[in-house]
Order: sequence, then structure tokens, then C-alpha cells
Amino acid sequence: SPEVIGLMAPLSGPRASIGHSVFRGAQLAISDYEKSGGTIPFRLIVKDTESRDETLEAQFVSLVETDRVLAVIGPIRSGNTESLVPLCSRHTIPLITPGCPNNNIVSQSEWAFRLFPDPEKEVDCLISFCSRDLGITRYGCLYPEINYGQQAIVGLNNAVWEEMGDLVYTRSYPVNLNTLRSILHDVSGKSVEVIIIPDNAERASVVAGQIRYSELLTPTITGIGAWDDPKLLEVAGNNLEGSFFITGYPMAHGPRAEIIQRYIARFGETPDLFSLRTYEATKLLLTAVESGVSYRSQLLHYLS
Repeated sequence: SPEVIGLMAPLSGPRASIGHSVFRGAQLAISDYEKSGGTIPFRLIVKDTESRDETLEAQFVSLVETDRVLAVIGPIRSGNTESLVPLCSRHTIPLITPGCPNNNIVSQSEWAFRLFPDPEKEVDCLISFCSRDLGITRYGCLYPEINYGQQAIVGLNNAVWEEMGDLVYTRSYPVNLNTLRSILHDVSGKSVEVIIIPDNAERASVVAGQIRYSELLTPTITGIGAWDDPKLLEVAGNNLEGSFFITGYPMAHGPRAEIIQRYIARFGETPDLFSLRTYEATKLLLTAVESGVSYRSQLLHYLS
């Protein structure tokens, strides 16, 4: 049914707060549609990806075959999303993930889509700006030991080489940050002008704080789209004073800023990136149906 949308999110377990924010993002999109005069009675069917009652694959098949949803939004975890990509091809249904950093999923199936910043492209734009506008030549990078960080460092190597700069320092760190202090000792004496932290706002703020207070170096600290979080200033404090980041879709003004205000007014809290991307994915599907999309094959053509 074109009026029924599936959503897969962790509504229980350690990631429940993210899952509920994702759910609220989808709810807000449907509410905004109704308030704007939309007349199609859209329905959202949600599956808890942390539930032990059935497997992730069984949940997906249930949405497709029993609930007959037009498309599935989610999951937010990369591993979960990657396990469902073969199923979206087999069942010929669009799968839109708001949280998977692995760009390879979109090449594995024409039915797989993602609303997630491409770290390689963002790093390329960042290095171009630093080199051509700021005259920077010596770069360093501290990146998380996850797929997003790996993609960023690949893009960084290519971008620095193209600008004829020097990548003089790169180190990875675990996402729990437990060895961060010892890692920073390696950068002393590297003469780094800019150090890039391609990580989310919360961890980037911690890493930046360690850099600032280590007294080993004081380079300009920069980032990419994962920094663009409504809670950045709240979690960063003074750690990112004088820093900057590059993003393709800023939250400080424009459509996202308006969505953030409506989200806060309705739910009493600031949305995270996952909820905002889920809002956009839901709105995309609503707009598609409004334009005349009734079947999954039509939606595939619309999204492509």
C-alpha cells in the first residue's frame, strides 16, 4: 500500500534513545504533512530492531509481505543495514537508511538508498578550502576505528595528494577513547597546521579537548559533516573554540533549522542527526506518493 511506510529502529536496549528519536522524526514528518493540508492517511509501522521475538530478517519480511509497506526506512546500524540489502533486492522494495556510513550498500543493490554524508567527498572539499583559501600544507588526522573513519582517511590521502600537501600524521583511536591520551603523544613535533577529526560531535569534542589540554600541540582543529549536530556547542564547550567544519546541509539556517524548532516544540528535546535524516526520508516518501507514486517500482524510479 502506498500509504503504509515501514520503520526499523532500536526501541529497546542500549540504543533506545536513538531509536525513539528516529521514530519521532518520522512522526513529525507525517504531522507536518497533515498540517500542510495533506489528505492521504499515511500509516507508520515500526519494528524494534533490538527485539528478541524475531530476527531482523523476519521483521523485514513481515513489513514487506504482511504489512505490504511501500518502503522501509532504517535500520541505523551499518551491520543491520548491510544484512538487509540482499533482501531488499529479492523482495524489490526500497530500503532507505538514515544511519549507515558504508557507501558500498548503494552499489550492492539498486533498491538500497542512504541519507548519510559521504566522508570522502566532504574531506575533499575541506582540504581544497584549507589549501586554496588558507594556504595550509601540513595536515594531521585523528580518526575513529569505524567504517566512517576509514572512508574519511582514504579521502584525506587522495585530497592532500591532489593539493600537493603533506599528510604528516594519522592515527586511529577506539570509539571508547580509552587510549586517546597515549595516542596524542605521537603527534609532538610533527608541525601539524590543521588536524582533522572525522567523527561525531560528541567524540570529536572529547578528542579536541584532549588536544587542547595536552600542551603537546595547538593546531587548528577541523571536521566534516558528522560535526553538524544541534548539540555541538552544548557538548563541545570551549574545546572547539576557533574550529570549523564543512557540511553539505547546514543546520544553523534553512529547512533543517525550522524542522529542529518544530521538533523541540513538540517533543521538548533537541533532535539528533538520525531523527532529522529519518524526517527527510519520511517526507521524501510522502512527497513521492503525493506526486502519484503507487507501486514500489514507481518509487524506485522516483528515488533514482
